[in-house]
Amino acid sequence: MDKQLPTLYLNRQRVSKKTGRTPLFFKHEINFKTAKFQLNIKVNPDDWNQALQRVENDATLTQKITQIREAWQVRLSMGKDDKCSIEELQLVFRESINKEVKKKAQRPKVNLTFYELLDKYMEQYKNRYAHTHLKKFLTVKNSLQGYYPKLAYHELTTELFDNYRDKLVKRQLTNNYIKDLFKIIKKACKFGRSLNITIPLDIEDYRVETYKGKIIWLTQEELTALENVDCSESEQVIKDCFLFRCYTGLRHSDMKHVDILNLKGNRLEFNIQKQGKLHGITLSEGTKSLALLKKYKSFPITTGQNENRKLKILCQRARINDVTETYKRSGSKFITETTPKYKKITGHTARRTFARLAYEKEVDLLKLSKFLGHSSMDVTLGYIGITLADQENIAF
Repeated sequence: MDKQLPTLYLNRQRVSKKTGRTPLFFKHEINFKTAKFQLNIKVNPDDWNQALQRVENDATLTQKITQIREAWQVRLSMGKDDKCSIEELQLVFRESINKEVKKKAQRPKVNLTFYELLDKYMEQYKNRYAHTHLKKFLTVKNSLQGYYPKLAYHELTTELFDNYRDKLVKRQLTNNYIKDLFKIIKKACKFGRSLNITIPLDIEDYRVETYKGKIIWLTQEELTALENVDCSESEQVIKDCFLFRCYTGLRHSDMKHVDILNLKGNRLEFNIQKQGKLHGITLSEGTKSLALLKKYKSFPITTGQNENRKLKILCQRARINDVTETYKRSGSKFITETTPKYKKITGHTARRTFARLAYEKEVDLLKLSKFLGHSSMDVTLGYIGITLADQENIAF
């Protein structure tokens, strides 16, 4: 077996488009086969000589390379390696390097209480944040100390966060404000782990769920009333565009891709803007959606604000006046108020209307979720307004 020491080389095909650098490798040939080992050192391939000189002049890198060379030489000098395949030899060498060379120096563990950690975090990063952020930090620290005077790291769990969230909701803080407070806690915990403090990992994945507004959609009767309402020419365009989305479940942003030229037989295919994926809808003969597409060929698009404003006028004219409960913030309090339904109609109501009516027609939920492009079934259930009471009524 040829027992030459490995040499340095780089792979020009792996040059990063962002940094213009490529990893540095060791290469060694054994029985006409090449073993390669990445050094975790990145260099500019256009300045190869300068890169080698920089490596040679860097004491830390030189020591690292020397250690790898020595470890490689030891592996080659072992008699059993003569019978190893190139893959086995490379694996043994990498295991040796992982143990001997790539060990990261452990930082000494910092002995801080959780509230001392909060102070240290804000002291280090206070110059990065505005005054309002510092006020939120004080809110976090003071409220946590008030509720949990002696809070240990192992107590930072999902259950405690849920309890803390409920207390903040009772104080009538807004959703966004509560989420900002939790962001501060998460950042402080991440800072704590950088100091080698053991903190439960589920904190990073914790999602703040607070109160949710009522989901609004149009019933079949309300949709029919909107279809029959009288309107001007400009209002007719907005109404038809909204109705087409009620029939197909599309987003407002997708309408600019809807064109009769993309209709193949009875199949309409186009790219969804939000996901960048090809989406297909079957528009059968005699359906309202196909009639609207043939009418416009491609839909005139207006802004979301203009559409929302005119939709409220059209829905009021169609007498969509059912009373809905909404939540409004007044000072430091939340007020429950009743609002006519037409005031809550927006362009996105069309997509929710499609989902709800499809559910009422007993369309399979899994197929519906996939058709809408939702990331999970929970999103679909929220769209169609399935509540805990609805789920309890499923039993038979």
